[in-house]
Amino acid sequence: MASLSRGKIIEKNAKLIDALTERGFGIRGGNSLILTPVEALYLIEKKKIEGLDSKKIMKFFGKRDKRLKEKFFVFRDLRERRFISRVGARDEYLRVYDRGVRPGEGKSRWLVRVLHDGEKFGAHEIDETVSIAGRVRKELILAVVSARGEILYYKIGRKQW
Repeated sequence: MASLSRGKIIEKNAKLIDALTERGFGIRGGNSLILTPVEALYLIEKKKIEGLDSKKIMKFFGKRDKRLKEKFFVFRDLRERRFISRVGARDEYLRVYDRGVRPGEGKSRWLVRVLHDGEKFGAHEIDETVSIAGRVRKELILAVVSARGEILYYKIGRKQW
């Protein structure tokens, strides 16, 4: 049964921990598994964990992360496309692995920055985001989420002449 403790989402069911870890969810911490808010929201929606309410998670973590809902939509879309993704640098990005590659077995290939439709994202922010992706040697994808939950993906990078 999952619980919210000290600002972390923790699962303590040993059998479930093994199954979730095998599928690329969470980080092991002793006899428990620490889940990110987007992972927990996804697992609650899929009825894989019990004891938590998605509204409670959105309310608690949504105060700190204004894009939590959009990140959840992108995370869910990537999982449905059979990609494993993890919350990455400064909680602003999702690190996405090639199909069949699990965290710890290989490196992530893409860095996904989630934006909501209509959000201002100027040339300076694009340049900074591209630089971050370049420093960590990842391909940059912008995921723009509409008010209806539709997602458009844009691959962005530097062109060397």
